[in-house]
Amino acid sequence: MAQDAPSRKRARTTSDEQPTADASETHSSLSVPGNLQRHEEFWFHDGNIILIARNTAFRVYQGLLSAQSTIFQDMFSSSTSRPDEVYEGCPTVRLSDSPEELSHFLRMLFPKSQRRLYRSPDEPAFSFDQIFAITRLAHKYGVEDLQKQALFVLQEYYFTTDFDRWEVDHVGAVKLETIHAIGVVNLARLTDTPTMLPVGLYMCCSLEGSLLDGWCREDDQVEHIYIEDTKRCLDARGKLAQEAFTLVAKIFLPTASETCLRKPSCTLILHVIFGQAVKHDTAGSATVLESWKSFIRDMAAASGLCSPCTHELLQRDVQERRALWDRLPEIFSIEVPGWGSHAPTAQ
Repeated sequence: MAQDAPSRKRARTTSDEQPTADASETHSSLSVPGNLQRHEEFWFHDGNIILIARNTAFRVYQGLLSAQSTIFQDMFSSSTSRPDEVYEGCPTVRLSDSPEELSHFLRMLFPKSQRRLYRSPDEPAFSFDQIFAITRLAHKYGVEDLQKQALFVLQEYYFTTDFDRWEVDHVGAVKLETIHAIGVVNLARLTDTPTMLPVGLYMCCSLEGSLLDGWCREDDQVEHIYIEDTKRCLDARGKLAQEAFTLVAKIFLPTASETCLRKPSCTLILHVIFGQAVKHDTAGSATVLESWKSFIRDMAAASGLCSPCTHELLQRDVQERRALWDRLPEIFSIEVPGWGSHAPTAQ
């Protein structure tokens, strides 16, 4: 796990919940409330167990849940419902999860088709709330294969260890916004997946004040990253801004390519391009890993920079950003085994 793992001393979010603790909390000593609402999708008339999440009831199959989750199996085997804890002839178990998260999770346990998180480009993308809920509850209830699938969806492109894979434009399997990085960092901590932390923390740095506001989930619960991770982001913002200026100086060094056939002319043009790059919004920004490719091509076309010199700038852009990528764990003061240029992709 990443070094200096954060303490739990902060306002608790549901991402902090541990399976064993939740299992004990689910055995409610309270009677079934009279204002329960049936979940439209998960109310099987031949179901034999009712899960209660807030005021929503899910009538499902005890045997199928137990077969997929030892946490549920232990929960059911140790539960004895009193008469006032029976609803429509079925024993009930009260869960601390929200109805929204539980429904996302149950869709994977009781699928109408194949249980998988793989999406082809022509299929609708998952919402991040779906992936977050599936990952969190799969971890909580010990459904390891499902947790692995959900984490893979995030790691495959977005929170990978591979710079080249991260660079590629692709049709994502998840509708991801920058604010969701808060949830990703919390999932990385929850599941002990430190390889997702560098990109997650890097994205958090671009949130500025919104980082302190947190991410509001679809069930209205607000996620905040741990205070230690917040400090990491605040400290890293200054480092990244400084790195951005250094990056500009290295990429746009006004030296013509060795194969340039008109070096005096191109050297003058490169000086002009360097001056424009320094004034660019990205220079000095925490979003230092953003590519300069479009800027380079636009400036080269407008100024008449030769092809070899243009190619040289494009190569430097990739080379210098990859070198910075390799140093992300150092910048955020974390240890991530396997990180860097030759790191394997998620399996």
